[in-house]
Amino acid sequence: MEDTRIAQQKFYTELVNQLETAPTLPEHHRGYAYYTRFATGCNLPIYCRRSLGHPEAPEEVILDQNREEEVGSYVSIQQLAISPDNAFLAYTIDTTAQDQYSLRIKHLASNTIIKEEIIPHVVRALWAPDSKSIYYTIPDAQLRAAKVGIHKLGHPIEQDKIVYEDHDPIFFVDVANTKDERYLVISSSSKTTTEAHLIDTSVAPLSPNIVQPRKRDIQYFIEHAGSHLYRLSNDRMGLPNYYVSRIHDAQLAQIHKPGVPIDPTRWETFYEPAADACIEDSELFASHMFTYERQKGLPQIKATRLDNKEQTVVPLPEPLCAIHLASNSDYNPESFIFSYSSPIMPETTYKLRLADMHLELVRSTKIPGYDPSQFQCKRIWADSHDGTRIPVTVFHRNDIQLDETTRLFMHMVHTE
Repeated sequence: MEDTRIAQQKFYTELVNQLETAPTLPEHHRGYAYYTRFATGCNLPIYCRRSLGHPEAPEEVILDQNREEEVGSYVSIQQLAISPDNAFLAYTIDTTAQDQYSLRIKHLASNTIIKEEIIPHVVRALWAPDSKSIYYTIPDAQLRAAKVGIHKLGHPIEQDKIVYEDHDPIFFVDVANTKDERYLVISSSSKTTTEAHLIDTSVAPLSPNIVQPRKRDIQYFIEHAGSHLYRLSNDRMGLPNYYVSRIHDAQLAQIHKPGVPIDPTRWETFYEPAADACIEDSELFASHMFTYERQKGLPQIKATRLDNKEQTVVPLPEPLCAIHLASNSDYNPESFIFSYSSPIMPETTYKLRLADMHLELVRSTKIPGYDPSQFQCKRIWADSHDGTRIPVTVFHRNDIQLDETTRLFMHMVHTE
């Protein structure tokens, strides 16, 4: 391929020039700004943070994946979790290239791995509120997350206890916390069915309590904010769309006893989408709930106040787009972050100020030699042979006139 060497170099140079080298947008959490960056000559990311309380705070490298690679020919970091007291980093690492991860705990002030705390065969980890214990999911022989264990720092790993186990081979176990960190949520999920158990971090002992027994094709997801427990669910018979319901903490304390599920009739409907819309996901904060929806096939983001249910539809820059969820881990943020892309616009990130719902551009991806203003994108409708109206997304240069002579490249998607 000697005759293509010049072309190869051109392609290589162009690819290198388009690599994203800027640090990721900082994510604010518990008084720190967390971000990822790359160093010149290094292939793997460096995870960093800065204190938000000091404008001139120095950068603190919490994990350099390039250093991890030095101990072996392969390294994959799956998850990073900072303890609530900001003193420890827990992360899962695979050095086998076989999706077999172990859990390591790093003391950040001394920049040392606590060798006694290395736990083999871990899928996911979550700190307990006291920063002295850590929950983790354990895979079975098929690498299915099947159990939840708890480890106390400073204690032998052999003394770890199993707090939950799912024996059904089609269900995968996960552990997470509500954004306000009031509850730990242990969920068992198949492709179409979920079951959740709650651990109330405000009371002792910390033991899981079932929310609603699994029922085929019924999914629900739990969050907590203010004085209510919220549930996103599709449990209404004959109505496949999701809706949001909630129950007050005072009422929950009276009826949710150990081993007793929440009475389904106690949930009150908080929000349900329009008849021509569906909820794809939701996110809860101290003052607002954000729902990611589709209405007539087009994506939209809707903000609902938790105190009075007042709603605002977030004005998207383009209606024909794909929304990408950002990491909004702060429970009480000043702004809500999201990004979008479209057939003519590369990924662009915005933040929405919650105080006045003002949308502000944060970052846009630049493509050398490309100007999105020279293109346009629109939706048209085509009638099928049976009268069904089919949406068609068309994008083209501004100088192209659309008529029966215009050549068209068509990409079709078929769903059952």
